[in-house]
Amino acid sequence: MACGQQAPIEAMGGCPVCRSGVLEVAYAAIRDVDASVLSHSDRARQTAGIWRWQGLLPSLNGAREPISLGEGDTPLLRAPELGANVWLKYEGKNPTHSFKDRFQAVAISAAVALGKTRVVCASTGIHGVAAAAYSARAGLRCAVLTHEEAPAAHVEAIRQFGGIPVSVPAGVRSDLLCKLVDSGWYPSSTLWPMPVSNPYGIEGYKTIAFELFEQLGQDALASAHVFVPVGGGDSLYGIYKGLQELVQLGSLARLPRVHACQPTGAAPLVAAQTIGTDEVPHVEVDRSLALSIRGAARRWWPRRSGLGQRDHGRGRAPGRSRPICRSGQRRVGCRGVGCAARSRRDERWTHRVHPDGVRSPLAAAARLASERRAACGIVKRPGVSSAGCT
Repeated sequence: MACGQQAPIEAMGGCPVCRSGVLEVAYAAIRDVDASVLSHSDRARQTAGIWRWQGLLPSLNGAREPISLGEGDTPLLRAPELGANVWLKYEGKNPTHSFKDRFQAVAISAAVALGKTRVVCASTGIHGVAAAAYSARAGLRCAVLTHEEAPAAHVEAIRQFGGIPVSVPAGVRSDLLCKLVDSGWYPSSTLWPMPVSNPYGIEGYKTIAFELFEQLGQDALASAHVFVPVGGGDSLYGIYKGLQELVQLGSLARLPRVHACQPTGAAPLVAAQTIGTDEVPHVEVDRSLALSIRGAARRWWPRRSGLGQRDHGRGRAPGRSRPICRSGQRRVGCRGVGCAARSRRDERWTHRVHPDGVRSPLAAAARLASERRAACGIVKRPGVSSAGCT
C-alpha cells in the first residue's frame, strides 16, 4: 500500500497519488540522521511541554507561535503495589486531563497555519473536549460529533469551551464528518482518514515516547514493555513512531516491546494477530465498558496491524475481558488515580507479561490512561521536509 511518493507538507487526507495510502509527516532531521534535534536550543529550553521538540513536530508555512495550553511534561508515579519497578505515566496533568491534548495542540496549530477557521471532530468524549479547548485558544469555531452515550460531563465541557456538541448516530457520523470536511471544515479527528487520522495531530503523541526517553534513560527504555490502550489506534501509532525516530537518530539502541491492548469484545488487532495477517478484519462489537474502543473497532482500515508485527515482532495485541477491566480500575484507584475503561486493561497486562514483576533487571511497562477527572500511565522498570505516503 505504500507508494513512497512525496506530497507538500500542507497536504491533507489520503495519498493524492496512489489513493490507497495515508500521509505521514517526514522530517529532514530523520533523513539526515541529525540527533542534535533532540538537544534543545536555548529557545526550546525556555519552552515547557511538547514544543521543546519542535524539530520533530510539523512546521507549516504560515505558522505562528504554536497553540499551547501547557500540555506535556507529565510525571511518572511509582506504583509498587502493582509490581516491582512499576510507574504510572500521569497524563491527567494535561490541561483537559487527557493525553488527547498532545494531539490537539499540534493539530490546531496546523489548522491555524493552514488558515482554517472551522474545526470538526468525532468523539466519544475526551477527544472532543480537547478539540474544543484548543480551538478556543486559537479563536476557531469547533463542532464535535459526539457518540450517543458520551458522558454528560464531557458534553458540558465541550460547551464550556465554546464548542458545539452534536449527538449523531454511529451509522451516519462518518458520512457527516466527510461532508463537513468537503465543505471546508478542518478535520481534527481520528476518523478521517484511518489509520492516520489527521497527519499533524498524531505527531503530538510522539512526545510521550520522547518524555519516556528523558525520564527512564535510553537503556531502560530500550528494554521496556510499553502498553497502549487502543481504540482508533492514533496514540499507538504516534508513540510507536516516536520510539522509531529515537532509534533512527541513534539515541535508542533498539525498539522497546509495544503492546496494543484491546477488550475481548472489540479486538480486531488481536484477531488479525491470531490469524497471522496484516489486514485487520471487521469484528462485531460487544458492549464493552470502553466506549471509545467499542466505537473504534467498527472502522479499522486494512493496514493497521502492520504496526504491531513489524520490526521483528517487537509488538503484541492482547485482549482483556470486562471483569478484568473493572479489576484493573480498582487496582489503579488504590493509587489515588482514576482511569477510563479503555486503560484499565493495561494494568492487568503488566502482570500477565511479568507475573513476578522481575523478568529482567530493566523490564519496563508504560501505560496510558485518561479520564476527565484524572489520568495515568504505567512504567515498569527492573526540520520538516515533506509528507510521505506510507
